[in-house]
Amino acid sequence: MFVCGLPMLVACGKHTLTTPTNCAVDQETFVITWQQVKNAEYYHVEINGQIYQSTTTSFPAQSILSKGGKYSIRVKALDREQQFLDSEFSSTVVVENMLPLPTPVLTLDGVNLSWQCEGAEYYCLVINGVKFD
Repeated sequence: MFVCGLPMLVACGKHTLTTPTNCAVDQETFVITWQQVKNAEYYHVEINGQIYQSTTTSFPAQSILSKGGKYSIRVKALDREQQFLDSEFSSTVVVENMLPLPTPVLTLDGVNLSWQCEGAEYYCLVINGVKFD
């Protein structure tokens, strides 16, 4: 009796890249940074659902974050050669960039004081230390 055996193919499980940690945003330069992940070749930086790519552990986001508003940011590690599975996204970092309003332009016409300031939702007037809301 002759038995022919075929080699058995077994899929090797891929390891998952470690999730990036220490994600932070410099509030002056708007550069996003995080800890390097071993075996990661590049990273996806997600800002409010939009994906950007970086090959380093930082991402200059000045043109995005300097506009003012609230931003949710997280980072994921990836491997081009696909020897490793993508990491999970990092914990979300929330940045709220409040831009200063311009100085109101005051106009005094007789006894009437008026002012304008684009973007203001309300005003607080202080005259000689007395506050008028």
